[in-house]
Amino acid sequence: MFNTNFNQLILTLKRNEQLRCSSEIKSLVPYLGEDNLLRITGRLLEADLCFGEKHPVILPRHCKFTELLVIREHERIDHCGVSATLTQLRKNYWIPKGRQLVKTIIRICLICKKYNAKPADQLSGQLPRDRITQSPPFQIVGIDFTVLVEGNVKSKLLWELGIIKEIFIGRDNNVRSCLVKTSKGLFKKPIQLLYPLELE
Repeated sequence: MFNTNFNQLILTLKRNEQLRCSSEIKSLVPYLGEDNLLRITGRLLEADLCFGEKHPVILPRHCKFTELLVIREHERIDHCGVSATLTQLRKNYWIPKGRQLVKTIIRICLICKKYNAKPADQLSGQLPRDRITQSPPFQIVGIDFTVLVEGNVKSKLLWELGIIKEIFIGRDNNVRSCLVKTSKGLFKKPIQLLYPLELE
């Protein structure tokens, strides 16, 4: 199978001739192993590694076997990204321009497509009239409105949430105070200490 892809290179190596300068694997200093597979000479001869890691097999990029191998490794590491898949492959194999091949495989992977899919753009609805009409605070208010109750601390993140249970209108027909239910009980609070939440 590999002979059909690297036929000319293997013949050149068998004759102990120099590879062409245009060869894409010349920089890898390839040699023909005892198993008749092209391997990288590498610089790890003294490393405490197995033979396959010291001398990875060179695989052709445009080959069905190579594509299936990339798919297998990609699925074996639970659909991790390009770098993780490439790292796993390079433990025993070297694919010229392998990063491009791995990117292509991941791009057509259905699981990765679903995982990396961009969410659809949600069209915003029309704002209600009371939110776009200029009016004083609490001009429009109702029972069961959720509000923030101003506390002694400055950060609004630490203020209590409350629900308006009753409103009290002043002589000028404006809301002046409310009966608010919080986790600590019912309290009558002036509207200056209440901040409505836009939950509609």
